Amino acid sequence: MPTSFHSHLSKMVDWIFVIQPRSVLDIGVGHGKWGFLAREYTDIFHNRYEREDWLVKIDGVEAFPRYETPVYRYAYDQVHFGDIKDVLPGLPNYDLVIIGDVIEHFPKEQGQALLQALRKKASFILISSPTRFFQQEILGNDFETHHSLWSWRDFQGYEFDYEEIDHALFVTLLRGDLPPVAEVTLTGKAASAIYALPWIKSRPKLAQIAKKFVGKLPGYQPARITPPLQQK
Repeated sequence: MPTSFHSHLSKMVDWIFVIQPRSVLDIGVGHGKWGFLAREYTDIFHNRYEREDWLVKIDGVEAFPRYETPVYRYAYDQVHFGDIKDVLPGLPNYDLVIIGDVIEHFPKEQGQALLQALRKKASFILISSPTRFFQQEILGNDFETHHSLWSWRDFQGYEFDYEEIDHALFVTLLRGDLPPVAEVTLTGKAASAIYALPWIKSRPKLAQIAKKFVGKLPGYQPARITPPLQQK
């Protein structure tokens, strides 16, 4: 859908704010909220309110042109219309790629192939997806079909952070192959161990507390916010 549940918004914005990317790619633009929020918590937050003062490049990819709204023209530098698998080879590298409620629309093998391709073009990949499988349909858009269900197990081969929210969604941050723009601690092994416990699945808030405790153990350092980009 061009919209999604709201419970994970703060966690997604937390990561955008911590990373302070200089370039962002939003895959599956939909209504345009991730580009809008990325613009607010990078350029706008640092008092670069006028478009001519913006320093952050924000691009999008949307497979269904009927979703286009005025947000596209305001918040994004460019929105490419088409299937991400076809568009991606022609795109530049990005500090942050956002895949908000999109990865479930790919069969698992294709989704993993997409993540591998994105890691070559990004410092970080920010993902949200439902924690239960369901189908949806809107405006006859075939791209809305759900093909897979994802969890922490699907990210074990990566350096990542994972958190489930309100029995509805999870948020994952994957480290890409490009040099990072921010020093970020990813507690993937700890998250895997916590969410692997059978009784934790019904207690997402307890899991979040446990993750914070593990994050304070020796060897883990808190994420550091990078200095704001300089004005032109």
